[in-house]
Amino acid sequence: MNLMGILVIIFLTSFSFVAHISYGDLIDDVCQKTDDNSLCVKSLRADPRSASADKKGLARIMVQLSQAKASDILNQTKVLLKQIKEPVLKQCLEVCRDNYDMAVFWYSDSIKYIDAGDFDDATSSTSGPMNDADTCDESFTEPPVRKADPRSASADKKGLARIMVQLSQAKASDILNQTKVLLKQIKEPVLKQCLEVCRDNYDMAVFWYSDSIKYIDAGDFDDATSSTSGPMNDL
Repeated sequence: MNLMGILVIIFLTSFSFVAHISYGDLIDDVCQKTDDNSLCVKSLRADPRSASADKKGLARIMVQLSQAKASDILNQTKVLLKQIKEPVLKQCLEVCRDNYDMAVFWYSDSIKYIDAGDFDDATSSTSGPMNDADTCDESFTEPPVRKADPRSASADKKGLARIMVQLSQAKASDILNQTKVLLKQIKEPVLKQCLEVCRDNYDMAVFWYSDSIKYIDAGDFDDATSSTSGPMNDL
């Protein structure tokens, strides 16, 4: 779950506790109710509108900041989709694009509810982007689809097992290499973090598949199966 999104929900919910505050610094008063007071205060103070905003204004600013973040990720994802050709990564980024597009829509709804003073529905609308962000993150952990290999027609059991693992290893290597290329290109922190996780896990997957092939060549299918479960966890 994205931290800014969590903060927005807590921020909106906290207004029921500060409805009668009329003293001191409103930003500090509201942000101290959240799980990350520092991020809350830093985010609001960075926006010049916060200095003269009432509690409704602060809520609006916080949601707008989250919407801007979602828009940045959406735009960066669209740029990446024009650059990459690796099918599995492309599919992951398409999921991210669709979900962050929906997140931007949800935040617009939340702003409308804030303008109407309806903080309950504003909070509910903000939970939509949280689910969308989670769906994007989870898409990078799903295993890729495997393709058939013409060598399978003439292979024995050991040969079939070897071909299957080699195909999986080749796919993992392709994704690993494409991920490394993307990591040199992107700057958006959330997407970069997702891709760093992919890089590390697919690097480990390639290692596990090499081990599995060695066990298959030795006729040790039990250990080969165990080694193959490693990449599945990594993916």
